[in-house]
Amino acid sequence: LLAKNVYNGTGTHTRDDYIYEGVYFKQTANIDLSQYKWVPIGVYYNLYNVITDYNFSGIYDGMGYTISGIELPSVTGGNADRRGLFGRVNGENCSIGAEIKNIVLTDSTIIGGHYVGALIGYAGLNVSISNCTVDVTVTGSGNYVGGIAGSYDGNVIQGCSADGEITGVDYVGGIVGNNTADISNCSVDATITGTGNCIGGIVGGGEGTSVTNCEAYGSVTGVHYTGGIMGNGQANVSGCSNYAIVKGNERVGGMIGNGFNCSVTGCFNFEKISGSAGIAGIVGLADNVDILRCYNLADISGNYGGGIGGRITNTTTIKFGVNTGKITSVNYAGGIAGDTITGSTITQSLNLGDIVSSNNNAGGILGCASNANVSTITNCYSNCNISASSCGALVGGTNAVTISYCAGISNTGSGFYASTSQSGVTNSYVVCNGVLTLSQTTNGMDGNFGYNASFHDGLPIPHGIYAITVFGTQTGIASYLQNKF
Repeated sequence: LLAKNVYNGTGTHTRDDYIYEGVYFKQTANIDLSQYKWVPIGVYYNLYNVITDYNFSGIYDGMGYTISGIELPSVTGGNADRRGLFGRVNGENCSIGAEIKNIVLTDSTIIGGHYVGALIGYAGLNVSISNCTVDVTVTGSGNYVGGIAGSYDGNVIQGCSADGEITGVDYVGGIVGNNTADISNCSVDATITGTGNCIGGIVGGGEGTSVTNCEAYGSVTGVHYTGGIMGNGQANVSGCSNYAIVKGNERVGGMIGNGFNCSVTGCFNFEKISGSAGIAGIVGLADNVDILRCYNLADISGNYGGGIGGRITNTTTIKFGVNTGKITSVNYAGGIAGDTITGSTITQSLNLGDIVSSNNNAGGILGCASNANVSTITNCYSNCNISASSCGALVGGTNAVTISYCAGISNTGSGFYASTSQSGVTNSYVVCNGVLTLSQTTNGMDGNFGYNASFHDGLPIPHGIYAITVFGTQTGIASYLQNKF
C-alpha cells in the first residue's frame, strides 16, 4: 500500500512531488515479497509520454526486521532507472527530512539501468540512511549503481553494510555509486564490478564528502579510477581499511584510485592492488592530497607503482607513510611513490618492501621525478632489495629532487639516485651492495639520526622513523605501529 500510494501520488502530502513528508512508518514484522511484482517506493516512470515523478519524503524504520524476495527484473528505457526498494527518496526543503533506517534486505535481485541501489535508486537532498544491512544482487546496465544507494545527495550514511554482487558501468560502489554525503562506520563484503570508470569498494565517486571508519572486503574491479574505498573524487578518507583485491587499468589504489584536493589519514591496505599505470596501496594518482599515517602491507603491481602513492603531484604530501609490500613494475617503481609529476613532498616515511622493475627507474623511496619542478624527500628510510636495470637506494630516475636527512640500504644501485650525478643530497647516506656513500653534511648529520641495531645493522636512521627515547622525543612511525599490531 505504501508503494502504491507513493506511485499514485495519493499518500499524505502538502507538495505535489513529496509524498508522506514527515510521516513515520514502523515495520513490525518480517516481510516476504517473493509473491509480488514489486514497484519501488517513489518512482520516475514514463508511460506513453505521461511522467509519474513522486518522491518518498517520510521516515521508514525497519526496526531490524527483514524484507526479502524482491525481484526487479530487467526492463528497457527510462523506466529501468531509479530502482531499488525505494526508487526515489527526497527530503529537500522538508522540515524534518527523509530518513531510511534499521532495514535488513535479503534474498533479492535488483536489476535496472541508471541509478540502481538495493535500498534506494536515487536519493536527493536532506536524506539520511542509518543502520541498514543488505545481502543482495544489484545490477545496472548503466551508471550510478550501489549496494545501498545508486546516487546519493543526502546528508549522511552511517552504520550500514552490504554483501553480495554489485555490477554496473561507471560510478559503481559497495555502499553508493555517486555520492556527495558523509559516510561513516560502513562495511562491504562483495564482488564489485564496473565495466567503466569510478569504481570503489565503498564509493564509486564523489566530491566534498568524508569517508570515515569504513572497511571493504571481497573484490573491486574497474577500468580507470578504481579504489578499495573510493574510485574517484574529492573526499577526506580517514580510519579506513581495505581487505579487497583491487584491479583496474589506470589510477588504482587501495584507498582511492584518483584523488584530488583531499586528505587520507590513518588508513591501511591489506590486499593486492594491480593495474597498468598509477598503482598504489593508498592513492593511485594523488593531486594535491595530504596523506598522513597510512600503511600498505600488500603487493603492488603496475607502472608508476608505489606503496603509498602511484603518481603524486601538485603539492601532495606523504608523511609517516609505511610500505612493507613488494612493488613490481616495468618502469617507475618506488617503495613510497612511483613518480612525482610536479613539486611534492615525502617526509618521515619508511619502506621495507622489495622493488622489482623489469626496465628502469626504481628507488627505495621514489621511482622517478619526471618533471623539472622540485620535489622534496626528508627524514625517510628504505631497507630493501631492488631489481632493475637502473636504480638508486632512495630514488630511481630524476629531474629535480632534493634529499635531506635520509638513509637507504639496498642490495644494488648507483647510490642515492640511479644516475651518476648525486647532487641535491645533504645530511644523508646510502649503502648499496655493502658500499657506503655519504653526502655532504651541514650542522652535523648525527644530530638528526638515531640507532636501532636490530633493524638497521647498527647504522644510523633518521629521527621520525622510529621513536627512540635516548635519541629524542619525536613521535615516530614505530610507536604508532606498535599500537596497531
